[in-house]
Amino acid sequence: MSQWMTLFGKEMMEMKRNAKWLWVPLVFLALGIMQPVTTYYMAQILENMGGLPEGTVIEMPVPAPEQVLVQTLSQFSSVGVLIIVLASMTVVSGERASGVAGMIMLKPVPHVSYITAKWAGLLSLTFVSFAAGYGGAWYYTNLLFGYVDMGRVGLSFLVYGLWLAFIVTLTVLLSSSLKGSGGIAFMAIAAAMGLSIAGGLFAKYMRWSPSKLADHAGLLLTQGKGGAGFALCLIVSFALIAALIVCSVRIFKSKSLFA
Repeated sequence: MSQWMTLFGKEMMEMKRNAKWLWVPLVFLALGIMQPVTTYYMAQILENMGGLPEGTVIEMPVPAPEQVLVQTLSQFSSVGVLIIVLASMTVVSGERASGVAGMIMLKPVPHVSYITAKWAGLLSLTFVSFAAGYGGAWYYTNLLFGYVDMGRVGLSFLVYGLWLAFIVTLTVLLSSSLKGSGGIAFMAIAAAMGLSIAGGLFAKYMRWSPSKLADHAGLLLTQGKGGAGFALCLIVSFALIAALIVCSVRIFKSKSLFA
């Protein structure tokens, strides 16, 4: 356990050196604050853009506060997922290419400890960043639109956080399998988009998909409960995350440490 904690501490320190503990939470915070603020001032923004006939009055319906947070989650599903992938894509491949992984494994260090320490470090960064962004969105939503129940917000945070955890785990698997950071990022984003699109087109048959976690998080905000297939989606998501970690360990073990 002490060896694993040493590896975990190394990951946390490495992310600090790379300023990931600064820029990733700041991007999430900016995304979270931007949605309620721009929604509230959208009419004024459109009026000040110009090009409208003189005397035009823009009246926009005021969304429910819960709906504003749902829109915020959709921002995290696009830009947020991209940021998580960019922050995670070289977590294994970068150290293998530089030879650091080989030096660490000469200790010796169990392969499972190496992979899970990196995975846990990235999860810590992801959840802290998501908490900053979602917390900022909740604060400004309460300020501008009205109060949103903290219980619903907390449940939606955990459920949507599981979707982000799946993205992190998938990226770790790809980083263990591939060399080029561009290919890792492309594959991770393509997989996330593919699952989301398939979940929308074949909703009846894709209730198990981790991409549906975003929809359930939104329903928890607006209705206080998940939708059809919520329990199945949770079970499959946890199982897939565990399976991806196992695959990452096996692939990393089979790859050359100095490739």
